[in-house]
Amino acid sequence: MSHLYSFLKLPSFRSLLILIIVFLSSTIVGYRKAPEVVAEDSTFLGRPMKSLRDTPYVQVWANSEERRKKFWKFIFHNSITALVTLVAGTVCFAYPAVKMAVFGFVLGVLSWHVGSVDIFLKLMLPHSLTEIPTAFYYSVIAQNSGWKWLWAPCENRWACFKDEVISNLRLFVVVILPLVLLNALLEAYVTNT
Repeated sequence: MSHLYSFLKLPSFRSLLILIIVFLSSTIVGYRKAPEVVAEDSTFLGRPMKSLRDTPYVQVWANSEERRKKFWKFIFHNSITALVTLVAGTVCFAYPAVKMAVFGFVLGVLSWHVGSVDIFLKLMLPHSLTEIPTAFYYSVIAQNSGWKWLWAPCENRWACFKDEVISNLRLFVVVILPLVLLNALLEAYVTNT
């Protein structure tokens, strides 16, 4: 029975600390560099950016069809992101740190464009309370898996790599996918965007 849940992993404090430092520092850099990154009439990540610093915030309520589409889009996007991070982080332990740096930078740029802490919290809560810890969890697990097989003895390295990938896939199905489902429900139906 204990072998059934042997793939469950606790995050390493060292890896978690590294990823938190990378995330927070890149968020600060993104916030400070936002005016330079995004000019007034330009795009960011392929979308036109409208700064809420100069215009008042107007609440827009999505209808049920739009919310359903958002729900499936969030499930698809977040599950693919988690799966890619688990596999790519197992192959290259630095991938989760790079992903969290990009994630933090984008969050910093977006928070600068919102301009108000109140509005930023309205846009981010409550779904970010579960989404960000979930992203940290699977990133830490992926980074630890990458380190584990890389530092394994040479004769056991391939077996260790296969075990880590299989364990991470099981973890994805049993733990991360339900968390992604919860995140998508909160983001599509509770957060008012």
